[in-house]
Amino acid sequence: MRTLLFLLLLCSFELNAKLIDISFGPVRFGEPRIEIDLEHFTFKVKKYHNFKLKTGLLKKSVQWIRTENNLLIPRARLAIAIKGKHSNVHFLYKNQAFVPEKRNGYQYIELFVNLFNSIPVKIYDNGILIGEILIEDKAPNDAKNTQQIDYSCSNFGLKIEGLENEYLSVGCHLERKGNWGNETPRLEVTWSPTNYTLLDGTPPPFINIINGQHASEITLKNQEGESKKVSIKTNLPNRLHRVKTAYGFGPYMFKTQKDEVTNENTVAPALFLYGKIELNQASSFRFFDALIFKESIFNNFGLYFAYDLARLFDGKVQIIPLLGTQTLSFKFNSSDDLYTQIIYPQGFEVVFKHFMDIENYTVVYGMFLSTESKVDYQNAWIRWGKGMFWELNYINWGYRDRKATMYGLSVGLPLVSFF
Repeated sequence: MRTLLFLLLLCSFELNAKLIDISFGPVRFGEPRIEIDLEHFTFKVKKYHNFKLKTGLLKKSVQWIRTENNLLIPRARLAIAIKGKHSNVHFLYKNQAFVPEKRNGYQYIELFVNLFNSIPVKIYDNGILIGEILIEDKAPNDAKNTQQIDYSCSNFGLKIEGLENEYLSVGCHLERKGNWGNETPRLEVTWSPTNYTLLDGTPPPFINIINGQHASEITLKNQEGESKKVSIKTNLPNRLHRVKTAYGFGPYMFKTQKDEVTNENTVAPALFLYGKIELNQASSFRFFDALIFKESIFNNFGLYFAYDLARLFDGKVQIIPLLGTQTLSFKFNSSDDLYTQIIYPQGFEVVFKHFMDIENYTVVYGMFLSTESKVDYQNAWIRWGKGMFWELNYINWGYRDRKATMYGLSVGLPLVSFF
């Protein structure tokens, strides 16, 4: 029941998120890793005709949105008021025209503007360009945490040099190239600084394509013509593997029964094998094997198809169904025959990525439940860590006169990766 309520809560959150997207436009909101201080942003207003203008960024209006290139950018509402008898005013921003509302003695509009982009807001009256508004970043030299490097870059040892003390956002997208069993990485790094453009005036965002260990460099300039050389370095692996395995071990409490005879709770060694065969970014085949033995022997092997059903909280929470089958083997004691059974419990995992804002630290809750009334089977686990991991696991199985229950804590370690 608790699991059902938890899933309903997540689905409710996703529905609410979709409603929020509709009310604000087709955008995806993201979770930032830095805070934006609007006091660090100033305005440069160019007037080509004489008119009165007031402008400013509205407090508490900052929103972080994720672009199609997996880049988190901050936007804020820019309020603009133009006084005077201007009869036909419109604003142009990112090739989109906006028409203000007329108020008592002035015309007023609020626009969402990208704080990490130097594109100006152009002001037109009767088709004539009368002015421009350009937002500039004036972060102090001792400013900290000005670089928004997304969690999507956390596996690649990304380093950016040349834009220290400048606001910057970076997002990553990894692609595979080559044939199965011989694939190498191709990383797209999308980044957007404030104040700076390419030498020909092209505004951000920029995309760097990085293969292997090579650095990527480019020279930028600001509105005053000052230039900076920016270097992007990564630590990409030489190969990308689709098959990954791990093993685990630990002491478990183990209780078994056959007919009316019971082997009471005792501490038994438990061995585990985990495997994952990646098909694409959203789906995989997974397998596991659990072996517990002391007086009795219990072995649980499962093979499952897994896919991303939903991603919530900016992709930091995933819901993954597990569809497949299991083979159970049970031997009560040395004089008993080995009993083997095929069952079809189905399950799911809820994955919390970068838990507590720790890069690549993952917490997983999962469970299998029996789909057959004649077979009693529950398997639940909580797994946490990065690289090395810990797992709390509970397995209970019963069929006719045979029963086995086990629970305990194990440690898991990476084994081999191939293909």
